[in-house]
Amino acid sequence: MAEWKVVALAALSGAFLALAAPGFEQWYIVWFAFSTFLVFTFSAKEPWQASLRGLVFGFAYHLVYTSWFLTFQPVFCQGTFVFWPQAITVAFWLLASYAEGLFIGVAACVIRAVPLTAGWLPLRHQGRWHLPSYVVVPLLWVLVDRVCNTTQLLGFPWASLQYSQYKQLLVLQAASLFGGVGIAAWIVLVNLNIAALLAKLPAIKSLFAPSAVEVNGILFKSSRALLTNAAVTFALSFLLLAFGQYRLNQEQAQLSTKPKVMIAALQAGLSDAAGQVPAQVVFKKYFDLVATVAPGTICIWPEWALPFDFSRDKNLLAIVASMAVRHQQAWVLGCFDRDSFGRKFNSVCAIGANGVPLSDVYHKRYLVPIGEFTPDWIRYSLVGTLLYGPNKQYSDTSSGEVAQVFDLKRGRVAPVVCFECAYPKVCAQSVLAGGQLLTDSSDNSWFRHSILSEQMVAFCVMRAAENHRAFVFATALGPSAIIDSSGRILRVSPREEAAVISCEVTVEDDITAFTRWCF
Repeated sequence: MAEWKVVALAALSGAFLALAAPGFEQWYIVWFAFSTFLVFTFSAKEPWQASLRGLVFGFAYHLVYTSWFLTFQPVFCQGTFVFWPQAITVAFWLLASYAEGLFIGVAACVIRAVPLTAGWLPLRHQGRWHLPSYVVVPLLWVLVDRVCNTTQLLGFPWASLQYSQYKQLLVLQAASLFGGVGIAAWIVLVNLNIAALLAKLPAIKSLFAPSAVEVNGILFKSSRALLTNAAVTFALSFLLLAFGQYRLNQEQAQLSTKPKVMIAALQAGLSDAAGQVPAQVVFKKYFDLVATVAPGTICIWPEWALPFDFSRDKNLLAIVASMAVRHQQAWVLGCFDRDSFGRKFNSVCAIGANGVPLSDVYHKRYLVPIGEFTPDWIRYSLVGTLLYGPNKQYSDTSSGEVAQVFDLKRGRVAPVVCFECAYPKVCAQSVLAGGQLLTDSSDNSWFRHSILSEQMVAFCVMRAAENHRAFVFATALGPSAIIDSSGRILRVSPREEAAVISCEVTVEDDITAFTRWCF
């Protein structure tokens, strides 16, 4: 087959795989459609050819998965962005998709370059050892995904395979053992077996060079060897699903004996920036909402819900605290903060049900590139001038350094902010610091009417299952969500409406294997 046809098929396959994304909800696709990427990778004659195919596959995949980029609100544009907001939005969508596609190209290149043999066992061929693809490929995939998606490279794990499974409870339970990355490795493993089956078809086998038949990551010498290795994969998958069922049964059996707390997520359905609503109106709306919440509830407010500085506006904070004690509620609120050096932080503070603000404040640790901080390679290059103009007026936010836990008597709440829910280590550190409940205060008005919010809910679900902690996702425009410690979505709010969702969740103290060893 001509190479251009293979590349075109790679693009179509990548776009099809993206339909498994949260928001599109075709979760089952990921369990077989990724096999085409593996076929294209292993049939490439050289690593560079595999890299090109992987790049095109990944580019198309991310174009569909992150199509929510096109809903970016121009009101948030700064610098030169303000002159061509729609053009800049499309450019960012294309560049971000291309950058993530490059990472998948890197994965394809590495997989093709490493000497591999199909199955679970290594093979010595012509004096050279070939590693088992069923072990190495899943590990290489998750390693490249984790290493490449760093903030300095402008990478972000938007589209990691595991998030497609956020509503599959049996699958999710395995995250407590090896995290979402382990589920991604499991998905890759299953697709390796399907790719090996596809490679037996004459039309697919013709893509491979004749010399590849002797040793290749998905080509078996006999159908018996293929089925034997597939049986091991099937047995492993069955054990993981059985573990999921066992864990869910144990949770149900122990539910009545566990301590519980009533928790609520507040959603104003308004945005002072994107909705051009005065901040005072939005602030008042939250006070109207808490008045409808039962006493004894821990209320989670979205990001930037308090339009003032935690450390400097103590009088205003005292007024807010008096409202909390009036309603006999504990509050966790998104706010700003500045330290003694004048550095600005995106923060979360807390007020106890006794009306006393906690002295500690959480400073967001993970900052969104471009949105909250500017990497040095942009700041000190021509790129910075193109993005922000010749004067380079940056409005960077400073990064926090440690996890923070709010002891609210009824439970110890570990907050994160906005996209921090996408980072497993951030949430694991918060649980290791003593968190019994996880919360995320977010403002999703940057991308209105998009599937990004569903994808953020998927992040929160995975963090709940990994750490065995209930998770509350409170956002300005919705959907907000309350998730139990097994990853089950208990409540979801409507989109773009004022709403309060509340329910009782368990207060957990155990530490999962993944939380303890998360990297």
